[in-house]
Amino acid sequence: MWPGRWDVSVGGHLDAEESVAAARDRELREELGVVEVDEARFVDLGCRRTESREGESISRETQAVFLLVDQRPLEAYSIDPDETQALALVELG
Repeated sequence: MWPGRWDVSVGGHLDAEESVAAARDRELREELGVVEVDEARFVDLGCRRTESREGESISRETQAVFLLVDQRPLEAYSIDPDETQALALVELG
């Protein structure tokens, strides 16, 4: 969405009748090659609602936001080059 800029590592939209958890897990698998993460490891950071207008069109979106702290080295991820250009390690506190 923003070529040449840092962004979240995983994001996407729900498929028809897909749950938020199923979409989250699918996007992790598709974009980073992460599979079978224990549900208890996710921290639910809540929802963010956005609205944008372009001409007479209005786009409304609800974004479910999760945090997953994962200790594997960057080389262990399998990124989809159509989705992710690079990964970087971010030290927290």
